[in-house]
Amino acid sequence: MSTATKQSTVASTGQSVVATSADAGRAAAEQALAGLGGRTATLLLAFIAPNHTYTDALAGIQAVFPGCPVIGASTAGEFTERGKTTGGIAILALGSGSMQTVINKATGLRQDPAAVAGAALGEFAATQRAMMADGLVNATVLSFSDGLAGRGEDMVAAIAKQVGLSVQLAGGAAADGGKFAETVVFHDGQATPDTLVTAALFTEGKVGIGVRHGMSPAGSKMKVTKADKTILFELDGKPAFEAYRAFAKERGVELTPETAGSYMIAHELGIHMIGNINKVRAPLSVNPDGSLNLATEIPMNAFVSIMDGGAESLIPAAREAALEAKKNLGQGEAAAVLLIDCICRGIILDTEFQREIDTVREVFGDVPVAGFLTYGEIAKYGGQLNGFHNSTAVVVAI
Repeated sequence: MSTATKQSTVASTGQSVVATSADAGRAAAEQALAGLGGRTATLLLAFIAPNHTYTDALAGIQAVFPGCPVIGASTAGEFTERGKTTGGIAILALGSGSMQTVINKATGLRQDPAAVAGAALGEFAATQRAMMADGLVNATVLSFSDGLAGRGEDMVAAIAKQVGLSVQLAGGAAADGGKFAETVVFHDGQATPDTLVTAALFTEGKVGIGVRHGMSPAGSKMKVTKADKTILFELDGKPAFEAYRAFAKERGVELTPETAGSYMIAHELGIHMIGNINKVRAPLSVNPDGSLNLATEIPMNAFVSIMDGGAESLIPAAREAALEAKKNLGQGEAAAVLLIDCICRGIILDTEFQREIDTVREVFGDVPVAGFLTYGEIAKYGGQLNGFHNSTAVVVAI
């Protein structure tokens, strides 16, 4: 069990693979509580696999931490420093300290991400002024969203507009173990789709964020010749799925629309920008016309390549993200690390995923680590233009 302190902040993790949802939630929460050393938790982040009844699991957690706010998301895999599970519950508990947290949620992401961001964060500016007057001069907004709502880039842009460019953003899009049926976020004991939940963290010291992907082009460069928001219709004038079918066939894999999901997730689309791949987009499913449903928008006339990667590139990329997060902490020390990873990284690394967790801990030392595998990652800081990502490891040092 890892426990760490940062100034007056303490953190701990809990994890369970008990089959019964309420019992699993309670077991994970009890493990996290034991690691707090008698301190009071002020925020719980919960990541729960889709085989569980979410409300039962949340009730089990809240029975151990009555009155403590719990937010989080459904997963395609969840983990702590102890390792990754697919079917369990992972919790990060943050204890009382100078950090103040303001939690909000709003529903309607599919229809209007801007309105949802406004509903969740419309009072942010006034709250931030009050917090700054109390010496909490740094702000970071953690966001968890419905991973099947699409329009992730629009959502992050709307959040950034609400909070201002000086405020860091991090978080992830909920998943459902690769089923692509329903993804939910957690707030106030409820699990809801089509929803954004935010936790604004106001702190004296800095929260450090880093992001990297480690993927590289494995296929030829293709032009997006027809797209509409999150639907990619054509590449080089042909149905987009045909590009994946041909790519897979060259590698001895026969793809069908029904079986393509996990393969496409492990080989996402990289967007070429000024000689670099700065954006990667995840195809989630295939439509009858051969078009692809993506996790977020893809621009018309962009040039893209199908991507690939392995442990030899993904794990060093996670280390680079961790080093960047540590640098962005300034003179501070992390009490905990929130690690948000694309589902593709879990698929590619498979049994080697622990190496990524260990690599991150090598940078920060013996601190608690918790997180989940997502359908999209959020990281926007330091003037970055991009905010919604696929294929990445996002490291948040708190």
